[in-house]
Amino acid sequence: MNRRRLLVASALAAAVEPITAVAQQTATEARIGWLSRGDTGSWRVFAAILARLGRVDGKNLAIDHRFANSNERAAAELVALHPNALIGVGGPDVEALLGETRTIPIVFITVSDPVALGFVESLPRPGGNVTGVSSMTPELELKQLELIHDLLPQARRISMLRDPRNPGTETRFETDEWAAPSLGLALARRWAGSAEEIEAAFAAATADRDDAIHVEFSGFTLIERARIAELASRYRLPMLCGLRPYAEAGGLLSYGPIYSDNFERAAVLVDKILRGAKPADLPVEQPTKFELVVNLKTARELGLTISPAILARADEVIE
Repeated sequence: MNRRRLLVASALAAAVEPITAVAQQTATEARIGWLSRGDTGSWRVFAAILARLGRVDGKNLAIDHRFANSNERAAAELVALHPNALIGVGGPDVEALLGETRTIPIVFITVSDPVALGFVESLPRPGGNVTGVSSMTPELELKQLELIHDLLPQARRISMLRDPRNPGTETRFETDEWAAPSLGLALARRWAGSAEEIEAAFAAATADRDDAIHVEFSGFTLIERARIAELASRYRLPMLCGLRPYAEAGGLLSYGPIYSDNFERAAVLVDKILRGAKPADLPVEQPTKFELVVNLKTARELGLTISPAILARADEVIE
């Protein structure tokens, strides 16, 4: 565990300890519904924090999971169980849950712009039955483009791998297009919502002589990160992304929020709801801790040299 992650874990433990005594005294039987595109194992982080707060799955808490591409059907199944709260990990999950209920509390974990998507009225006052943890700040992808420029100063054309079902992707791409010329970059959007489309996107990027590929975070690309990293290696395209799991899978570099932190903070929000708080009164939380991860093994395979300046900024270097 690197120093930053150790500090985060210590800080979280310090914050949770005083709550734990209260939670253990007030915990009651409760049911939570969990909806996500696939099982990345992140629900275990969420469940572990709830257990520390005195709510243990299988004892005084039941967590019902649905890992499904058919979000609408899975959402209906979860709502029919009459849970005390629902988790919609990403934007499509929240959309599906809102299509089934406007009364059961919903907590999201990796939604980039919940206001623009209509999930909440504002970040400080959500106003409805939804609150959660935002996965991005508006400037994050622009910072990722700057990193691409710093890492590959000769790069001129970047493939932007995008999941067409990821809410807000069109708006983010327009923002990227606006900023790219100032960095001397041209962007090519590559839609990928299936395994076949991922293959086609890399083939098109190679045919168009793109210099690198930027992978947008979504539930689908996260699940498919190993396949995406393998293709990036096969086609010898430097792969830049927003979260650590992509770099750990073989991506060259990632910069973004500490992924597990969102699940930890969401668990604390759910605990507050189970103790009587209303989502309308719980402000949406935004990422405050970010990490830069560099995969030196991948850099060597691509024949790239990572500058000392970038290595000095890295929170973790994968050898």
